[in-house]
Amino acid sequence: SDVCSSDLCVSCRKRQAKSAMIRVVRTQSALMRDDKKSMAGRGQYLCSEDCYNKLTSRSTKKIQKINGKKQ
Repeated sequence: SDVCSSDLCVSCRKRQAKSAMIRVVRTQSALMRDDKKSMAGRGQYLCSEDCYNKLTSRSTKKIQKINGKKQ
């Protein structure tokens, strides 16, 4: 098992250490960048500024679907 935690970028699907990734959280139907990685809610991760700046509608919909899923 790995010592550091990793996650998958929701934009390009590249795996990287969570500590090096950009976290975004949906709040009140808006995506917010969580630089401190401490906001409440289910966060999604992006591997780079490039992926953050180029969020596709597919990635945005995926984040919203995961965070806004009603059961």
